[in-house]
Amino acid sequence: MDSVNELNSAFTKINLGTPYYPISGSQENIGLDDDNIDISRTIFHSKLSTEKQVRLNLDDGYNLQLKKLTLVYKEHEDDCVIVHCLSLPQEFTRIVFSNIGDSVLLIFTNNHWYVLETLNIKNPELCSPTVS
Repeated sequence: MDSVNELNSAFTKINLGTPYYPISGSQENIGLDDDNIDISRTIFHSKLSTEKQVRLNLDDGYNLQLKKLTLVYKEHEDDCVIVHCLSLPQEFTRIVFSNIGDSVLLIFTNNHWYVLETLNIKNPELCSPTVS
């Protein structure tokens, strides 16, 4: 590319208007023995651990709120954590964590949670978690 302008035109620009920030610098550890647990919206980082496949719920956030979710422990190889989030854009309704280290960073704006990043922090070559 010949110039910075050409490089910038290759990306979609999103103007959020005001600075965004986590609601809280605190972390939440969720031990998942039961299904249908609501994830706290007032805690920035929720660390998930499970001994079976479970379903979690993430409700609407606050405008320009950041939310991070990370799977830190699972008992069995087949276990996964499914986070149901009806306010993801388009037809997407869930985030599936299947590997230890799966992490997602979200921002809530315009009545939706938008995915800023998905990454497995233990093994960045894995393509997980998945949004579907």
